Amino acid sequence: MYDPLTDTWTREANMPTARGASAASTAHGRVYVMGGRTPDTIFALVQEYNPIANTWTRRTNIWSTTPRISVPLFGFGAKEVNGRIYAIGGPSGTDEQGLSQLLEYTPPVIAPALQMKMVKDASQNVLRLEWLSDPDYLDLLQRQNQLQPNGWTDVERFSGTGETLTKDIPTVEASAFYRLQRELR
Repeated sequence: MYDPLTDTWTREANMPTARGASAASTAHGRVYVMGGRTPDTIFALVQEYNPIANTWTRRTNIWSTTPRISVPLFGFGAKEVNGRIYAIGGPSGTDEQGLSQLLEYTPPVIAPALQMKMVKDASQNVLRLEWLSDPDYLDLLQRQNQLQPNGWTDVERFSGTGETLTKDIPTVEASAFYRLQRELR
């Protein structure tokens, strides 16, 4: 991971499947590495890296097409647009000849991780909710009364900025359950 503020590199979790000539793109605050090859194998693999948890997850094989097929691919370009990743060109076989295909991958929308802690703010205790927002999404904070669990009530809608957002809840309201729902803008 490169930090431009300190001009330093930090080693993070290794990618589970070593390969070259793959493509990478970001979406929803995650990094997706797709396709690629070794001397013996061409992959249709998609692996997702979560930079907050420093973990990798295997996702569905490439790509959402009609009909849904699995396409081994390497040496192609990839770019995220409106929450979808598009793969353009690249050979799919050992003949090294490029293809004119355009493939689309729709990564899953990952609900934001809601962190909760009690803090003292202006001489009173509050429940502080924190989460990493995404600029492509709106986050909806909801609550449910613990004593009368009759569904979720909307509290506030937040526009994603890509930064950590916080919401302080007075302790008199802290005896509820809280969750975030994420919606594409």
